[in-house]
Order: sequence, then structure tokens, then C-alpha cells
Amino acid sequence: MRIFETEADLDKIKTAVEQSSERLYVSWANVDVEDNANERITIEEMAGNQDTLLERNGPITDEHTNRVVGQTLGYKIMQHPTEALGVLHLNKIYDHNARDDQVWKEIVSGERKGSSVGGFNENDHFEMSDQGTPVRVLEGFNHMETASVFEPCNPLALNEAISVVAKSAKAIKTEEPAENAEKGASVIKKEHQEEVQEDISKKNGVDMTMDEDVTKAFEAVNKNLTEIRELVTKADEEEEKKPKEEEKEAKKADEEEKKPEEEKEAKKAAEESTDGGVNLAGADKPEDERPEEENQLAVVKAKLASIEKENSELKKKLTPVTKTETSRPTEPEKDVKKNTLPDAGAIAKGEVKKSRFELESDIKKAMEGSQ
Repeated sequence: MRIFETEADLDKIKTAVEQSSERLYVSWANVDVEDNANERITIEEMAGNQDTLLERNGPITDEHTNRVVGQTLGYKIMQHPTEALGVLHLNKIYDHNARDDQVWKEIVSGERKGSSVGGFNENDHFEMSDQGTPVRVLEGFNHMETASVFEPCNPLALNEAISVVAKSAKAIKTEEPAENAEKGASVIKKEHQEEVQEDISKKNGVDMTMDEDVTKAFEAVNKNLTEIRELVTKADEEEEKKPKEEEKEAKKADEEEKKPEEEKEAKKAAEESTDGGVNLAGADKPEDERPEEENQLAVVKAKLASIEKENSELKKKLTPVTKTETSRPTEPEKDVKKNTLPDAGAIAKGEVKKSRFELESDIKKAMEGSQ
């Protein structure tokens, strides 16, 4: 524990942890890079949470469940081998039950590759990554627990060193050194953390504060992104409420365009279906679907057909027969009335304004006059 607190060389820390008789391992809790969920927790946010985490006993959970299997004993702000700054944890896995044993076994075997921080953030904003994609940066992050996981979301939050001496099964507890017994736990003082962080920044030329112009630029981008999201949301709401006026207008225009053509065709059909001033349109429909005048027309047509048939038969009967008698002197020719029966076409056209009975009376008179 003393080496972890005072040593800035990662390799020396790893060597000391590997020789520990306790179930200790060193893991990067978080590194200041974009994670697989396109999110980022800055080193400033993480550093400001670590003392509170240790005050709450630094719980280590099994995959972010309620199964607490260990404890974070200390932390360091260090430069990751990739040159990004990160938070390095010294962790211990308990030996109280079979679940603790299982988690430790999976850490030793390398199945559990690293750590994942758990908590909640109070705000966020977006920044552009080097690749030009938006990254969600968490603000006001509260670090509540650290999970031992198989695949960490932060690609650099990996285990660095694991004790090769500690037993996989339940180990016999050893007495803690007197200096640690007084404190009840091994905790790195905040003042020391700030000194280490400052030394790292000076040594590597890393400026942990963002340039003022860059900060303003990102603030402007975030403001624009917020306004764009609000406008898009508002536009979506208006689109849902707005009636489809364009579709209605197009349909109406189409109907207006077709209307003259339909009227013209209807007029033409009416003219073509008119016979002798009587409109015959709709004669092919069932009687109960035709207008009243069309039903009357069908009756008139049937009567005309009957009269025309009778008229034809009468014409045959009225055909004059020529007789020659040599024994009798020729008598003066009688004044025979000519057949003046009306033509069937004239009846159909309405030129003859007589009923059937009147027509039959005329036919009888014509027959009597021809005898």
C-alpha cells in the first residue's frame, strides 16, 4: 500500500501488487477518452469524486449488480501509457463467500478484463471528437461504485496487475500493519493527490485545463446543437398537428381539372341517348333504379311496339285485290277512301297525338271504307 501511495512508476506498482498475499489488483477505473457509448468523463470530473468514493468504502460490484465483492483501497491520477490521463485504482476482492471466490478466479484468469465506473451525472454537453463525431461529455458526475467487468465500456479501463500469490479459495486473513489499523483503511490524502497530479502535468507538459478560446467554441457549438434539437422537435410537433393541406389542395385541383371533361362527356352522352326529344339514358337499368320518367318511357315504347305490330298486320289485310268479270258490265268505280293510317315512326316521334283507342277507331273506319 505504501508503494502504491508514493510511487509514480507504474511498473514498480505492478511488481508490488503481483507479490501481495492478499487478493489485490490494480485497474484503470477510467481514462479520459471517448468510450464505446460515445461518452466521456473528463479527468477533472473523476478526480473530484475519488475522496468521496473512498469515504463511502469504495464498493466494487459484480457487473454493476447489488453484489458487492470487494473494495477500492486507494487511487492515483496518472498518465496512461497512451499519454491520456486516467484514474488508477488499487482494489481488493473479498474472500467471504463462493461468489467472491468466483469473481477473483475470473480476474486472475483474465476473463474479467477491467473496470467500469457506476454513478450518475447531473448534466452533459456535446463536444466534437478528432474524427468529427459528437461526443457526450458528462458533467457533475457522481462516482458511486466501480464494477469488475468482462468487457469495459471505456476501452482503456483495463486491469494492469493482479496478485499471483493470493489464494483463489478462501484465504486466512492476515493482520494489518499498525499504521493502517489506526486509520481502519488505507486512504491516500487529497493533498498528496493534488501534488502528484501537479507533478505529472509539469513533467509531461500536459495542460489539464481547456484553452479559453476552445472552451468558448465548444460552448457555441453546444448552444447551436441545443437550438437545432429544439427546432427539430418543434417542427416534428407542428408536422403532426398540421393537416395535410397540400394533399387536399392537389386533390381539389385535380377534381376541378376533371370536372369540365366529365360535364362535356355527360352532355354528349345525353345528346346521343335522346330519341325524338325523349331521353333514353338509363333504359338498361332495372326499373326500380330508373327515374320515374324513364319508367314511363319504357311503357310508351312497349305500347308503340304493340301498335306498330298491329298496324303491320292490318296493312297486310288491307292489300287491294283485283278481280276481272267479263259477264258484268263495268260499274263506275266507287269512291274508296284511301288508307290514311299514321306511320309508326310518326307515332314514335310524337307527331300523332292519338290514343290507342283512337288509332283503332281510325283503322276500323279505314277498313269499312275499303269494302
